[in-house]
Amino acid sequence: MSDTMYTPPDAELVGDAASDEGRHYVVGVRKFLLLSLATLNLYQVYWFWRNFRNLRDASGESFWPVPRAIFSIFFTHGLFRDVDETLRSKGLRFAWSADPTAAAVISLNLVSGVGANLTGRLAEQAPVLDLVFMGIGLLVPFATLPAQRAINLANGDPEGATNADLTAANWLWLVFGLIFWATTVFGYFLILTGAELDA
Repeated sequence: MSDTMYTPPDAELVGDAASDEGRHYVVGVRKFLLLSLATLNLYQVYWFWRNFRNLRDASGESFWPVPRAIFSIFFTHGLFRDVDETLRSKGLRFAWSADPTAAAVISLNLVSGVGANLTGRLAEQAPVLDLVFMGIGLLVPFATLPAQRAINLANGDPEGATNADLTAANWLWLVFGLIFWATTVFGYFLILTGAELDA
């Protein structure tokens, strides 16, 4: 050790070696899928926001995570590539491809969103088509899953155990999601059967 307090230490700083811990949002696979499906992918917006916020904080870059989460189709490739670079920098191997995974997520989001928007206005005339696009939307979390597994591995928690339990806020989202699903299924039941509620 040097006699002066201005001389840098000889040993490597542990903080530097672990500077990218928490660079992305770790979450258990079961929790990720459950919240995504229950909220009809609204959780995905939160998921992107958390990833972009963590990335901003870890990288020191200056950007707004909220717009990136809302318009994630323009930033998904960049996020997934950053996850892949983090894995490579740590010498970790994971069987996935960042760009095709991002392309799948974006494509499913676009097809589901545009299709649901077009047929949503015609739900009474084309309820089955509307349900098809809703079903396509439910594939988005499964397309995103390889990225979540890669993020968990890159952060030293392959199972996402540090964020696998449902919190009180998660349960609240699940309750709202179940109410939404119940009203949606009931609404489509009325449309498909031609039943009418008594006024």
